[in-house]
Amino acid sequence: MPVAMRPEVTDYVAWGNLVKSWAKGDKPLPTTLANFISQCDNADVGMLMPNYINDLFVLQKPKTVFVLRLPPKDLVQESENALNAGGLYPIPQFYNDRYGSVLNVPQAEMLNFHAQRTGDYVIRLCL
Repeated sequence: MPVAMRPEVTDYVAWGNLVKSWAKGDKPLPTTLANFISQCDNADVGMLMPNYINDLFVLQKPKTVFVLRLPPKDLVQESENALNAGGLYPIPQFYNDRYGSVLNVPQAEMLNFHAQRTGDYVIRLCL
């Protein structure tokens, strides 16, 4: 079974700046998926949205509230299945550019790396 496409952007600088503008209140938060995509288009983010996504939920809490954001069960399982089948771990190109090397995770360590990245994402998300 192929892994479901995830939302992707082509310009991470534009994306990060747009996210920060929403977080700081400099731009109005998107209220619908169409408005979100429109704002991404206007900011030249290059948002690629999977067709299974049909709604938007924006969450911003004060720093005194820890948000435990869990990935969807089916997407975690799809990723694990793909990695077990020898798939590569996808990571944005800017990491390779910044570190001056290509991410190289031995196949035997792929699921551990996936667990580390998932855990890091959950603990650091929006903190």
